[in-house]
Amino acid sequence: VFGHMYAMAITKQSQNIEAEKSASPAVKKTDQQILEENLSKVVSSVDGDMNYRSLQIEKSDPDRPQDTKMITVSVNVKSFWNKNSLLRNTGELSSSLFKAVYDASSLKAYDVFVWYRGETTDKYGNKKDDVILTYSINKVTYGKINLNNFDQSNLCDFLKHEAKSIGTLNTACNVLVNLE
Repeated sequence: VFGHMYAMAITKQSQNIEAEKSASPAVKKTDQQILEENLSKVVSSVDGDMNYRSLQIEKSDPDRPQDTKMITVSVNVKSFWNKNSLLRNTGELSSSLFKAVYDASSLKAYDVFVWYRGETTDKYGNKKDDVILTYSINKVTYGKINLNNFDQSNLCDFLKHEAKSIGTLNTACNVLVNLE
């Protein structure tokens, strides 16, 4: 009888330990981790052969409002139909990525960059992973856009025109390789 009671006590003790483990609070995710999960979901939801790569957060330069950040989102482009379809798809995707970053207000983004990376081949036949296309927008310009009425598929042309009209380098779209 004593052995049976001892076994029951040990069983009860191990059940209490398991209950304490499951009752312990889950590790709270940082705002950056939550943003990265959101960015990954946004990228995976669009048409095209792309996937989320990384997020980089840096302190803004002294010309920007104090304590703001420059945030760079990198996306891998595995393949695309042609230049026009790539610009259309990345315009729509970049609009969603800009929204996700600026919606994460605790990160205090001022300038947001989206880098599309892909495999390139130089004239000698050497292949490398390279940035092929960049989108960038500052908080002021982003704040003027009504995404509900904005043609997101033409974002690259809009950013190029906006950069010329306001004379800024932090709002732009640049195709860095010869896309066909």
